[in-house]
Amino acid sequence: MSEKSRGLLKVGAALVALVALVGLALSWLTQPTVGPAPVAWDREACGFCRMHIGDRHFAAQLRQEVGEPVNFDDPGCLFLYLDKEQPKVVELYFRHESQDRWLDRREVVFRLDVAQTPMGFGLAATTSDVASQAQALASARAWLRERQEKDKP
Repeated sequence: MSEKSRGLLKVGAALVALVALVGLALSWLTQPTVGPAPVAWDREACGFCRMHIGDRHFAAQLRQEVGEPVNFDDPGCLFLYLDKEQPKVVELYFRHESQDRWLDRREVVFRLDVAQTPMGFGLAATTSDVASQAQALASARAWLRERQEKDKP
């Protein structure tokens, strides 16, 4: 094998290795991480209504198959976003209404008709051991849809 052929072979092998590394890095970057991501309170805008996310007791977060987490200032904004955009959901998180922690969609229930929420949707995330009359996630979404339909002119 000539010197020129060996040089081309080395360059080709290096290119293949580089493409493989880039592909590996891209697949790693698009993998969703587990758990809620940090929120830039009072600086980050809601993914639906674009208002700042300031009240930690009503925030919500969506993790999708690809891309950054999307944060919301009110559970109702998240529900409306899900209906409108229909993203590929990996996980949903909701801030507990009275505790400094996130709840995932498997443990969250909602109190309905809460007097003051950031966008007035009336939903507050909690756990069933705190609120005996609370509604599961699907029921809370259905309640909000019905309420939105009634409010249409």
